[in-house]
Amino acid sequence: MGGLGDVDAAVIAAKTAFTGWSGTPAPKRAAILFKYRELLELNFMGLAHIITRENGKTLDDAKGDMRHGIEVVEFSCGISHPGISAISFVGSSHVAKHVYTLGTSCRKWVQAAGGAKNVLLIMPDAEEESKLRAVLGSAYGCAGQRCIAGSILVAIGVKSASQWRD
Repeated sequence: MGGLGDVDAAVIAAKTAFTGWSGTPAPKRAAILFKYRELLELNFMGLAHIITRENGKTLDDAKGDMRHGIEVVEFSCGISHPGISAISFVGSSHVAKHVYTLGTSCRKWVQAAGGAKNVLLIMPDAEEESKLRAVLGSAYGCAGQRCIAGSILVAIGVKSASQWRD
């Protein structure tokens, strides 16, 4: 566990590295990110176990966090690909701003929702037991401490909450 001095050192290191990183040509930055992704994959289970110990998450949730992190790295590497025309992101406000800035700088349509406000849509033909299990699992799994937690519920074709249960 790190202390305040560790945080200060990390901030100084990040500020120092920023100048060099921002001046690094995009192909070289992409190569570095691909190497980072490779290292994440090689150490996937070990890192997932650390997340479990440090954050109290289940191993499956920790593995999901790892997979999401790797996807963000892949996103950063592939954003300028001409086959990508639009990006949708839900997560922390800090990462949403980064995704938006990076995506729009590459002339992509971007929808970036900060604050991890995920919308759950319940369709009229959803099976009763499954929809209840999915909503409760999303909202309360890991005490709601995950980016995929649903915080907004929209029941399509329903006029009142009591009608949803019937």
